[in-house]
Amino acid sequence: MVCDQMIDRNTNQLMVWTYDHVAKQYRVFSLGQDRIPVVGQATINADKWTAIAGFEQEGRRFQIRTVTDFSQPGSYTDRQEHSEDGGLALDAGQPRTGYQGAIGNHAEE
Repeated sequence: MVCDQMIDRNTNQLMVWTYDHVAKQYRVFSLGQDRIPVVGQATINADKWTAIAGFEQEGRRFQIRTVTDFSQPGSYTDRQEHSEDGGLALDAGQPRTGYQGAIGNHAEE
């Protein structure tokens, strides 16, 4: 699956989701505008998709966990938690709601 995800009004990122049949595992690749590509692992449990990834930037290690809930028809809720200490403490982010459309997705701030 390929998704052009709107982060806010000025920022988007390209997300690519794949499935490894040998490892029986989903992988997610995130290509943002202002950081190196991020590769992570993902699980899909019914309507909840969870992606976990990490990256280094300017000598610091970041950990990200994103949970997307597609349980409501026509919309989704996205919550991203992140850590700036290599994953020792994840700070809960604010949930965002988006609307699924024929052309793409739109996230509200």
